[in-house]
Amino acid sequence: MKRTQSITLNFVWTACAVVLTAGACQSSPEFTDSDSNDGNLGGNGSGGNGSDAGDTGGHGSTDLNVDGGAGADGNSDGSGGLGGSSCAESTETADLVPANLLFVVDKSGSMNCNPPPTDPTCPSPVKVDEGELSKWEITQDALSGPAGAWATLAGQPGVSVGLINFPLDDNCEVVASGQVTVPIEQLDDEHFAALKEGLDVAADGQTPLAGAATRGLEALRLGIHAGDLTGDNYLVVMTDGVETCQQEALDDLLVYVEEAEKYYGIRTYAIGAPGSEGSRALLSLIAIYGGTRKSDDCAETPTQASESCHIDLTESTDFEADLGQEFQGITEATTQTCEYDVPASALIDRNKVNVEFTPSGGQTELVLQDPPGSGDEQCEDAEGWQYTADGSQIVLCGDVCQEVLSDPGAKVRVKFGCQETVVR
Repeated sequence: MKRTQSITLNFVWTACAVVLTAGACQSSPEFTDSDSNDGNLGGNGSGGNGSDAGDTGGHGSTDLNVDGGAGADGNSDGSGGLGGSSCAESTETADLVPANLLFVVDKSGSMNCNPPPTDPTCPSPVKVDEGELSKWEITQDALSGPAGAWATLAGQPGVSVGLINFPLDDNCEVVASGQVTVPIEQLDDEHFAALKEGLDVAADGQTPLAGAATRGLEALRLGIHAGDLTGDNYLVVMTDGVETCQQEALDDLLVYVEEAEKYYGIRTYAIGAPGSEGSRALLSLIAIYGGTRKSDDCAETPTQASESCHIDLTESTDFEADLGQEFQGITEATTQTCEYDVPASALIDRNKVNVEFTPSGGQTELVLQDPPGSGDEQCEDAEGWQYTADGSQIVLCGDVCQEVLSDPGAKVRVKFGCQETVVR
């Protein structure tokens, strides 16, 4: 008798900004010119608040604890309360934004089949050619092999990885609420071994895709709320089939994917292995709602792999090579970035922010701002630095980003408060 497990989909998504603290929501910092009439830099001396003459000021950064001058009036550049001539500057050492990746991987019975062209249809969940690798063996190697995605990520600063296999049994069981197969932790040698062991299981069972993906999103959300998963968070879902355990949960899954991206910044990648043709429309929508669509002109309801918005390998003629390449592409897209948090403790004048880069043993150099043009993607054809769309981070673009990533001893500093931003 077929045994199924009903998944209670009880996410409660709080409508708040992406920046979170443990158990609470807080607004992302806004980087706009101050409308304050204080005309000072947070001074607290006798001239700290400026006089009435300083009412036209309002570009002074706050929270710098700069003592005020001796009774000087505020002025139009916000320097009132500092004697009209002093300037206070804050320098922050920028740390790369951490990346947390949770892989949700299908180990259902059909993964035992050889991929096309050896076995184009997989009529039963066994190899037709014992001399060739199965889809599951290929997946294991693409993730945990010596040249796999996890080996590429291992040792990179700020990268944490976790794993959910589905199903857990030989039928429809998925992890419990808030649980994962292998925890999301810093990817050092010990954790790499734990991930590899977690993936070293037999492929069997059905395809509880909705339940497993939902549990993955829930684990990330809870980690964010607890303050354990700071930085950028990603769910990577891979399947070779269609939902066979709880079809009615798929609509809810799409809602959760969309709201996870909107309210928590969790981006979801979807990979369709050969055999997932029946899930093509679902996986394409997951990529769209999850913020990872592969192009602007991909289709919400694709009829062939080339139209899909997700990573669609259903028509692959070399699944082993293509899957490895796609996993490597995801690791590069999620970790090979140069994003730095802008401190939320200060109200920042966006026109007085500059970035410095110091290579190991080298001279400090000023990185010029290269703002995106209207409609440009982040860092498209740019050399320098940009703000993210919400202004909460600074991103290095082009050659300077590659220099930083290739130099473990490099330092990036962000300077606020005095010098006008130097623009390319």
